[in-house]
Amino acid sequence: MIFEELKNRNLIHQTTNDEKIKLLLDTDCTIYCGFDPTKSLHIGHLIPLITLKRLRNKIICLIGGATAMVGDPTGRSTERPILSIQELIKNKNDIEIQIKSILPNCEIIDNSE
Repeated sequence: MIFEELKNRNLIHQTTNDEKIKLLLDTDCTIYCGFDPTKSLHIGHLIPLITLKRLRNKIICLIGGATAMVGDPTGRSTERPILSIQELIKNKNDIEIQIKSILPNCEIIDNSE
C-alpha cells in the first residue's frame, strides 16, 4: 500500500524488484537516510524526511560526522570543507534537533561513532 502511494506521488522512479520492496515496506525492516553535518538542513532534505515520515518502519538517520572530518574527497575544497571539531559538534546537534522535529521517533546515529 505505501509503495503504491509513494509511486503515485513520483517518489519512486525505478526499482529492481517492486514486489520485494512492497514486501519489505510492509515488514519491520529498518530504513536509513544519511545527512551531511552542514550548517543546517535545507529544502532538499524535506522530501526524504517527509517520505520517511510516511513509513511505518524503524527509521535511522545517519549523520556523517566521520565524513565531515575527511572533507571533499575529490579535492575541491569549496564543495565540502573540512570542519573543525567545534563546528562539527554544533552542526550535528542543530541537525539532530531539526530531524527530531519532523521524525521524533527516529534513531539518530553519527557515523564517526
